Amino acid sequence: KKPHLKLLFNKLKKAFINADCVTSISKKQAEKLASIDFRKEVELIKTGVEVEKISNINLNQHLPNQLKDKRIIFSPRYMSPVYNMEYQIEAISKLDRNVLENHVFVFIKGIDTEENYYDEVYKSLNKIKGLQFIVLEEVTQIEMWSIMKASELVYMVPKSDGTPNSALECMAAKTPLIIGDLDYNQELFEKSSWIAELNSPLSLTAKIENALNSYPVELLEIAFKKVNKFGNRKVEMEKLKTVYLSLAQE
Repeated sequence: KKPHLKLLFNKLKKAFINADCVTSISKKQAEKLASIDFRKEVELIKTGVEVEKISNINLNQHLPNQLKDKRIIFSPRYMSPVYNMEYQIEAISKLDRNVLENHVFVFIKGIDTEENYYDEVYKSLNKIKGLQFIVLEEVTQIEMWSIMKASELVYMVPKSDGTPNSALECMAAKTPLIIGDLDYNQELFEKSSWIAELNSPLSLTAKIENALNSYPVELLEIAFKKVNKFGNRKVEMEKLKTVYLSLAQE
């Protein structure tokens, strides 16, 4: 209904009509195009993550100094409502005292987080007896990978999501991962991580406690194999290169 959205729609429609090929990052997108009778070729090419770089990262060189020699539980998504901070806080508040006193929870504020909301979240975390936590304002990509690899556990429980690169990066780092029970890409996420019920903070509480004690090594290997096969940027960009070359030869 807004003029600029009409203009954007028309430009996108023209681009689709004129395209020789369209690439899509998910099966759902490709299926949606088919459902609206888009008859041109659609190639499934994911964004992917840098599996090899993450696997070979030097923690001593890139891990932020305040996190060295810490037992880290990492929440890598920004501290905003969509990433379910209230759910996280309630789950953390129910954790065994031993978990809280022997680990440090690491959060990333993010540059777009609204200040009043952040202040309320920070106060709530600060009220949890025994909790040790660190909030990083922002991190570089290589610091993010380093924190993931150094962590004993990573969890991400947003209210809604696509195919999160942060989860794929965690899989490439071979770190235990807990995600929420959203409709994630089964090719990547089925039986490759533990799943918390988003309607119950106590579910996340239990998953955190159990993961710290008995997260299966074989699950880490399954996750790594899946991300290497289905979410590796190097592999996906080779697919894109093949598309480009095929179009150039026509």
